[in-house]
Amino acid sequence: MHRIRARRLLRRLFRQRGLSYAAALGCAALATAGVVLAHGPGPHGHRMPPLTRGTPPPVTGPTHVQFTSGPLTITGALSQGAVLVGDGMPVLFEVTVKGEDGVEGPPPPVAMALVIDTSGSMSGAKIAQAKTALQQTVNRMRDTDSLSIVIYNSGAHIAVPMGPIAGRRVLIRNEIARIEAGGGTDIPSGLRLGQQTLATATRGQVRRMVLLSDGIDGSNLGADGVASLVAGYAQRGVTTAALGLGVDYDERYLTSVADGGRGAYAFLATGNELDGFLRAELDAAGSTIAEDVAVELNLPGNLRPVRAHGGILDGHRLILGSVSSGSQRRVTVELQSFTVAPTELPLALGVHYHRPGQAREHDGSPAITLDAVHSVAQVEDSRVDDVYARSQAILLEARQHAAIQLWEEGDNQAAAELARGNAVALRELQALDATPEIANQLSEVEQEANRFETTSARSRTGRIYRLSSNARRRSRVRSGSWQ
Repeated sequence: MHRIRARRLLRRLFRQRGLSYAAALGCAALATAGVVLAHGPGPHGHRMPPLTRGTPPPVTGPTHVQFTSGPLTITGALSQGAVLVGDGMPVLFEVTVKGEDGVEGPPPPVAMALVIDTSGSMSGAKIAQAKTALQQTVNRMRDTDSLSIVIYNSGAHIAVPMGPIAGRRVLIRNEIARIEAGGGTDIPSGLRLGQQTLATATRGQVRRMVLLSDGIDGSNLGADGVASLVAGYAQRGVTTAALGLGVDYDERYLTSVADGGRGAYAFLATGNELDGFLRAELDAAGSTIAEDVAVELNLPGNLRPVRAHGGILDGHRLILGSVSSGSQRRVTVELQSFTVAPTELPLALGVHYHRPGQAREHDGSPAITLDAVHSVAQVEDSRVDDVYARSQAILLEARQHAAIQLWEEGDNQAAAELARGNAVALRELQALDATPEIANQLSEVEQEANRFETTSARSRTGRIYRLSSNARRRSRVRSGSWQ
């Protein structure tokens, strides 16, 4: 019954615009040498159906690979072992990088630049709440950590120069107390000064910049320009996170900052939530075990990456940024096959990174194989149910984001119809792999379908929901875990 449902779902998803044919990763158990290949049945023990005379042989090559490199565990797998010849169908490939929990040795010191919006719209409760959160961050930082505070409105200036926390706590608290709101919103000026302060950080410190904004940037740089700006900082070892406060900021602009800066993005309904985010950023920075992490996709010429969900795709490289102890990054990659005859398509992974203050390291995996075949039955029977379901659910996250955009544009009916179509697909995925994650995703999609019909996206309630929903969706696609 699962196989019949899966074939129906596969065909439906392939027909829908924006969704690809199956392919994704699963996890394999660690071998003593740090590398293991998984063959045959899927992770839940599903075996191929009996063959009838004249049926092509099943695809039985390895579909998973897992290897360790220092404090990182890298997993790669395909949700199916075969692809149709000459079809041009996308195939999903999932890459997971997990940081070892409880790494030995002292945690690295942190150099953090807090870039805070002090424009006129921050007046009143917002600036008071931000100042409280800054004071709590100072209390929380270790003596070995360093801090700078940059404030920006129509221009920018350094309120607290970069320097060690030790011996400066009272001075920093006094400077925070003097911060006032007023003027415009020049975000790039604040980012540039934040980077300048981090350039003076001591070698071996983990460098983080956190941007807070509650409004629309008044410069002419634009979202693409600011993404390029912070991407340059990321190449120098600076991770940049972005926080949107309230309902009037430019969501695309701030998500571009987070993407370019390889950092987190969050929506804060009120300034009272700022302390929790700063605490999480400080904890993540202080437990960093690998920086500038990138995964190489070693592919044959007739298999190319075209899109990534959860990471930045740069050619054949997935750029992930920093990884903290016990954290996980998961990227689902759409690959395009250009095979014109039956063949084997070998895939392997390489990882490049450095530990804080140390030289760059790299490792690689053995290859797994995607078979190009003429038989649709072989393709369908080579599927691994749980990783197939998980990878397709990631694509449905993207389609649900499209529904949110339709709602924002005022097309409530089209948004609701798309959401209900996504719910149908999720129910069928649930029949393949009944996990809490898919159940949670289904419940949220169903609720959103009703919300699209009953709530205006332009109301304050609608704007709050849209911003919070998009932020949660981005976070769980990035990490591969429900949020």
